[in-house]
Amino acid sequence: KKLGEQQIQGLFGELFVLDEYLKKANKSLVNPIISSWKGLYDTANDFEFDQKNVEVKTKKESVLFVNISSEFQLEKPSNKSLELLVVSVKLDLIDGKSVYEMLLKILELIRLNLGDMSILYQSLNQKGLTLENLKQYNNYRFIVTKTESFDAGNDNFPKLSISNIDSEISNLKYNLRVTQLGEYLIKTKNY
Repeated sequence: KKLGEQQIQGLFGELFVLDEYLKKANKSLVNPIISSWKGLYDTANDFEFDQKNVEVKTKKESVLFVNISSEFQLEKPSNKSLELLVVSVKLDLIDGKSVYEMLLKILELIRLNLGDMSILYQSLNQKGLTLENLKQYNNYRFIVTKTESFDAGNDNFPKLSISNIDSEISNLKYNLRVTQLGEYLIKTKNY
């Protein structure tokens, strides 16, 4: 099944975050970082580490909100913190990178650090993705302009999650306005 633009944009954001984590990692952490990426396994959060979970949302830089697609995405895990990491991108067919190019970059980092590439291939396989079939999306090319991390585990963080809605309510989808989350901001990085 062919992925739509929103799915490609979301995958690009997750791969960008994985690449950023791998660039900072020493060799002994490469495999655990690759294993922490759960975005293609239909789990609640995109990255699951020992101390925190990270939910990655990718949006066009001009859009003021991110889409939350279930009441589980911003549910704080017990004994861990939860971070909402918003990746702002712009479409750029000349200078932008495709998901295929991001994947090649990540595979090179894994190879240089003697990591296990099969962990990444297994993740891609969850959605039937391969290096070869990702080439068909090369017409979607993005440049990351900014990343913002928010403390989504804070009790006052504005969210609808399983712990703060009635049990009769399910299958929630809603927009969260990023521009209103300043008091929960952990870190901003411009690119």
